[in-house]
Amino acid sequence: MTSKQERKWYKREEAHAWKQDQVICLKAQRNLSNGQPSNRHNLAKTVLFTTLELEKESYRDSHTPT
Repeated sequence: MTSKQERKWYKREEAHAWKQDQVICLKAQRNLSNGQPSNRHNLAKTVLFTTLELEKESYRDSHTPT
């Protein structure tokens, strides 16, 4: 794979992962805002989303040219 192909592949993978993260977040927010009991599954989704957001911020910070 050339570096250009690798960048395209990486961007596509990153976009797909971002969409999955958003779905998890929206489901967790909807469950919490509907007043549903906070069960382990909903809590796990919320924790997972928060962790993924922090990892993305950390990655962006470390890969941002200065």
